[in-house]
Amino acid sequence: MIYADTKIFKNNQTSIPPMIMEKLNIETNDIVEWVWDDEGKVTLNFRKKINFKEIRAPLI
Repeated sequence: MIYADTKIFKNNQTSIPPMIMEKLNIETNDIVEWVWDDEGKVTLNFRKKINFKEIRAPLI
């Protein structure tokens, strides 16, 4: 288990601790999805940002 905490800065900004980024292969411009379920549990999902060319390429 890895434990880390972060501070909320002005404009609601925070950072992802480097050890978490490394373990999850998170890079600059990746997307963080915040999911708040009916029981009040918050889950974070990380995904790569894709651009229009990457979406369109399989269609050509």
